[in-house]
Amino acid sequence: MSPPGASDPEVKAAGAKHAEVRVRIGGQEHVIRAEGDQDRLEACLARFAGRLAALREASPGIAEQRAVVLAVLSLADDLLEAEARLEERDREVERRVRNLCMRISAAIEPSL
Repeated sequence: MSPPGASDPEVKAAGAKHAEVRVRIGGQEHVIRAEGDQDRLEACLARFAGRLAALREASPGIAEQRAVVLAVLSLADDLLEAEARLEERDREVERRVRNLCMRISAAIEPSL
């Protein structure tokens, strides 16, 4: 008899949590395994499936492989855009912190 959780795809050696989802793309079934949360993996696949469906709807008759590649590129573009927004936000926060530090220093220095 195997130990408890040995066949559970979410329980692996050293306590690492793994997720597993079966998905059908282009008539082929794929088993996707990833370290992390099952809900997160399912959300990622749902996002991908939504993007793929939107591409198919916008371009009826598009070849499956092309649709998959375009969906992945579209999601990668979203990621790059989000990273750029975060970098800009980080720069703005740093600018504001420097400004506040200068104002605090200026307010403290006259009283010293």
